[in-house]
Amino acid sequence: MLPDAAAWSEKKRQEQKQELGRELPRLRAMDDGRQAGWYHDYFCNHDGARLAFDLDKPASHVCPTCGASYDEERHHRAWVTQFRWRRWQHLTTACAIATVDPSALAIVVPEFEWLAANYRALPVVSSRDSSGRTARLMGTALDESVTLCQLSLCLAAVRRGIPEPLMARLVSGYLVPAYDLQYSHIGAVETAPLVRKGRTDAKRPAHNILVWHGCALGCAALVMGDEDRLAYALDAAYGLKYQLANGPQEDGLWFEASVGYHFYALHALTQLLATAKTVDRQLREIEPAYRRMARGPARLYFSNGIAPAYSDSWAPARIESTRELYAAIERVCPDEGARALLAAAEGESLTVPEGACDLPGFRIVRARHGRWELAVKYGHLTRSHAHPDVGSVIVVADGEEAVSDLGSTGYGCDVHRWRRSPMSHNTVLVDDAFDGSAYLALGLSPGSCALDGNTVRVEGTIAGDCTLTRTLSLHEDRIEDTVRVRSDRERRWTWWLHLNAPFTHAPGNAAPGRFEGVPFITDVVDVSHGDEFAGTPLTVRLLSREDGDRVFAVCSPGNSAVPRRYGLAWDKSGREAEFRSVWTLRSQTPDTGYGTPDDRK
Repeated sequence: MLPDAAAWSEKKRQEQKQELGRELPRLRAMDDGRQAGWYHDYFCNHDGARLAFDLDKPASHVCPTCGASYDEERHHRAWVTQFRWRRWQHLTTACAIATVDPSALAIVVPEFEWLAANYRALPVVSSRDSSGRTARLMGTALDESVTLCQLSLCLAAVRRGIPEPLMARLVSGYLVPAYDLQYSHIGAVETAPLVRKGRTDAKRPAHNILVWHGCALGCAALVMGDEDRLAYALDAAYGLKYQLANGPQEDGLWFEASVGYHFYALHALTQLLATAKTVDRQLREIEPAYRRMARGPARLYFSNGIAPAYSDSWAPARIESTRELYAAIERVCPDEGARALLAAAEGESLTVPEGACDLPGFRIVRARHGRWELAVKYGHLTRSHAHPDVGSVIVVADGEEAVSDLGSTGYGCDVHRWRRSPMSHNTVLVDDAFDGSAYLALGLSPGSCALDGNTVRVEGTIAGDCTLTRTLSLHEDRIEDTVRVRSDRERRWTWWLHLNAPFTHAPGNAAPGRFEGVPFITDVVDVSHGDEFAGTPLTVRLLSREDGDRVFAVCSPGNSAVPRRYGLAWDKSGREAEFRSVWTLRSQTPDTGYGTPDDRK
């Protein structure tokens, strides 16, 4: 989005203009047109942290958490993607300043001259995502569309200060070829690159990527003043009207059961409406669905301002991270419900609904006495960005996250396969299917969730043909949890519980072989003889431990975004198993035992 430079002080604008006057020419001189790569390849295989970007070291890629170094070609190309994002972000800021201070056009114009002169000469590169092989500036068709949205909004903002000959060259040298490179993505099934094998006779589901493609085409058309191209962006077989008719649920939340991808689609639509407003064109046909999407997250957050990071969402999903987006929504399409979310993102108290509310693929439950808040995953509405986590629960106690979902990370690193596994969630893993990709191949089935007083009951299918039933009974100071699983053959069942704090336990022996080869587990301790584990703010007591069961205390590495997580893994074998436990609220943090508060850094 274009920052609101008019709200800055004159001193800040001048300082930013001077810095951009130095940096943009430097970046332009460095850009030799080399091929960009996949954004998700720029993450550490060991802990999922994003690699440190060093502008002066295009062949050096180091994890800021563990120090691991990477030098494969895919990392070099991902560096180019990071480089170009920085370049476009600097250009966006310069354009925002130019709307207030026309002298900043002297910084902006050479950037657009480069774009007009060089875009057609860049090779069309192969794309790593499922959206097709159509990108020039970036490494994927998706990122190409994100860039087209951003640069079109920039052009719209400063178009009156761009010389007419240059604008004509930008239309023929960038906007038209960039539009033509992407237009087929939202076309008929038989011509659209996103169609998967065997699906040519079926309607495709909505998809956040297709929202970006449609918005990119719409933004470019608005800047060109081309009503025919704009109509295609809206009315094509899988254009924006189709996406908005099929993507948002009745409550406005995006159907992919991911907090992150709801906001990703909403961000694309906000770019489109911002571009439309800048060129004095209204898009009333998409505003009703857009307003619903903007209001939708109001029911999503816990009282601490964090949303459940289910599916391919990145933890922690904090409401304050949406402040810039909701500020833009207020400028382009004011809405009372969205305005309340902006106020919460700016620090005002957050009002959360009482009782239970259904959301795409999961339910949030708040007990009547108000101490407990639970998010319970019970179904899959789509394979897109899904995790096999039926029955998983996230717990907030007295406003503090107590039981955590590890969330997602960069899709190109090894850790992501394990982050998609049930072992990264608070549910049951079957037969050590650690790799989430393999687990997903077993099939996903929708489950169900019912609330009766203060009792939550979840039923679903896991690992293709196993049944899971989970009952959570909420009391003033404790939760009683019972998980039952069943199969028609012998299985190894592992119950997982990830705590958002260190815990203490009876001494045990290191057991590194139990989860050997799982990159996100750094410590494994066999604590099979223990029944009670004290943590913050919970004490966990295992009630149905039997001879032959094994219990492990585990630790997953943290990074700059997510602290280290400590958890329990409880093994049972047989055709069926029952895991019963009680989670009791504690009043203070233990200062001894497995892990210390300092370990969370």
